[in-house]
Amino acid sequence: MKVWITEIQEANALLERIAQRMIAMQARGVAPARDAVDVGKLLEGLEQFLTIAGGTDDDRVKAAAITQDDVTRLGEYGFSLLTDLGRWAKDTQSPELLSELRRIVPVVCQWILRHGGQIETLDTLVDACAYIANHTSDQAELAELACLMSAAAQACSAGIKADLEKSNPGRPWRLLHLNLAISATRSNRLELMEKCFAQLLSALPEEASGFFREGMREMERRDYASEVRAVMQRYFDRYTRPRMN
Repeated sequence: MKVWITEIQEANALLERIAQRMIAMQARGVAPARDAVDVGKLLEGLEQFLTIAGGTDDDRVKAAAITQDDVTRLGEYGFSLLTDLGRWAKDTQSPELLSELRRIVPVVCQWILRHGGQIETLDTLVDACAYIANHTSDQAELAELACLMSAAAQACSAGIKADLEKSNPGRPWRLLHLNLAISATRSNRLELMEKCFAQLLSALPEEASGFFREGMREMERRDYASEVRAVMQRYFDRYTRPRMN
């Protein structure tokens, strides 16, 4: 089974199963200790988001007026609902529910990208992509995931791209690009590696040498194809070794 899903119809079916479990848990009195979140309202909101998103993808209504600002706002609403539901799953110690919610996150991202919206918060997307990358070894799936992260990085707001919190190693902008480069490497797609390494160098130039250094160690730990090793070696040579003046 694919770790993540891409179609809104699939997301609706998965959400229905998640909702049944969450509502049953709440009926039994299961709730986070720190607040009294109405999980039913969160689930209803996410269902409404998916309905609206699915409607905008319908060929019969593509001409309907939906601005890029509308897409951005709706996308952020979808992310916020998944964030709150994910927090509920964490606080109720329900890792399986959290994993299922993470599978839906890329659907929201893809919808934003399809309709030219902007991504203004990254935390939930980065968390989901890291989970997906850590739970698959399928090269085609890793390539697809890297392409999604690459496009998401380009669609981020100017505030995110400014990367003002450089002292914070856990900032989502940094993690997004490191996970992007790692997923591209693991996909064994040479052109994709080149593209994602270029994004890493542009977004996080101060991180590049460390990444390529660790990348060469990873080449030794795992049985990568010789052509993949050659790409990593070339970037290692160029960005980590001192140059003669």
